[in-house]
This record gives sequence, structure tokens and C-alpha cells, in this order.
Amino acid sequence: MTRLRDARHWGRLPAVIPVAVLALVLAGSLTGCTATSASTQNTGSPQTSSGTDGSPTLIDTITVNGTGNAFAAPDRAEINVGIQTQAATAAEALTTNSRDVEGLIARLKTEGVPAEDIRTSNLNLWPIHTYDPQTGQQSVQFYQADNTVMITVTDVDILGEVLGAAAEAGGNFISGLQMSLSDDTEASSEALAAAMAKAKTKAEALATAAGVKLGDVIAVRESTVSPVPLYYEGRANDGDLAANVPVSAGQLQIGSSVDVTFRIVR
Repeated sequence: MTRLRDARHWGRLPAVIPVAVLALVLAGSLTGCTATSASTQNTGSPQTSSGTDGSPTLIDTITVNGTGNAFAAPDRAEINVGIQTQAATAAEALTTNSRDVEGLIARLKTEGVPAEDIRTSNLNLWPIHTYDPQTGQQSVQFYQADNTVMITVTDVDILGEVLGAAAEAGGNFISGLQMSLSDDTEASSEALAAAMAKAKTKAEALATAAGVKLGDVIAVRESTVSPVPLYYEGRANDGDLAANVPVSAGQLQIGSSVDVTFRIVR
């Protein structure tokens, strides 16, 4: 009986082996189909190649830089106005200086500069020494106090009057006049448009020279240059500044720079 069962068992093996082989063949076919399907995906994306550092690099593109400028009249000004005081003692120098600066601030307010547009930007008190070459010693000659306020004028047409009034009120130090725009949105947009136009012109010239056509824009990177400021440096003693200081606002230059990548059409 044992031999009979063994014979029947071995007799069934030929039927099992073909089924296993067929399963392996089908599995291999399905695997091949999956790999082929995966390899054909995303055929519409730009082709890339690896750079020297292993990072992907776009091919069939042109990248250019374009710059543009716009000009606008400033409508806002900032300037430092201060009073410098000298006295025999530190206390006297600081007390006198503080009193004079209070008068300066009060005068600025009467000229139309609001309190929120007046702020202290610098305050110093130090001794001024003299040197005796015979003894090789230094001694205090006097003390000097400086108090400077930064004022913001939102109407540049009255800036000259404000500076003249500051001098009449005791201001004997003026520095760092800077003109600006309260809103540079329009000028910045104009500069960006000019930069993009110049970038496209350069890209078209390159494409023509290379014998290809210019395609769509792929990427744009922009950087806006800060407006070029106007400065005024001055120092005066009491009465040296006229009642109306001539100040020319002129125009500010706003610059933009863009890096643009275009697709090449062959």
C-alpha cells in the first residue's frame, strides 16, 4: 500500500510543475509591464541632466539678466538737526544744551512738524582736553554737549523753511538729509517692467544668434535696488543759516534687476 501511494504521489508531479512555471512567467510579464509603464510617465516635463555637483540642470533653456530704472520726485525727507553747547562744567553744558534743544523742538512743531516726526537720534557729553607739551599732562579745557533730533518732513516744499526756522531756534548742526518716497509701488513696478523688457530683448538676440526660437518663460528671480538717496551735509553757527534754506528735491532713481529663464524651441 505504501508503494502504491508513493507512485500516485510522484505521478501527480508533472501536473504541478507546469502550473508553477506558468505562474513565474506571468509574474515576470506583469513586472515588465509595470516597469515599462513607470518609465513612460511624465514625458511632458522638461528634460534634465546632472551638473558637476550632481544637481539637476535644465537643458534647452536661455537665462539672461535684465535691469531697469524708474524716476520719481521724492515727497518725504529726513534730516538731523542738533545743537552743540560748550561750558566750563559738564552740568552746565548739559543743562544749557537741554534748554536750547527744548526750544528747538518747540519751534519745529510751530513750523508744522508733528511731535511723532521728531525723535532724538544722538546725545553726547564729553570733556575737551588740552595737552601741555612742557609737562606732558592733559587737562580739561571745557565740556561739550551735543543733542541731535531727526525730523521727518512729509512736504518737501516747506523743508527749506523748516531748516531756516531750526537755525533761528539755535540749531547749529545739520546732517544727513535723505529724500525718499512714501509709496514707491508705482515706480518699482515701472522699473520691473523695464527690466523684464530688457531681459526679453537680450534673450531674443541670443536665440537668434544660436539659430533657435525663444519659448515661454520658465522662471523669474527679481531683486529691487533701493532708491538712490540724496544727502546734504552742513554745519553752521548761530545766524549762519538763512531763513529759507534752498533745497532741491530733484528725482530719485529706483532700480530693478531680474534673472529670467526662457525655454528654447527648436
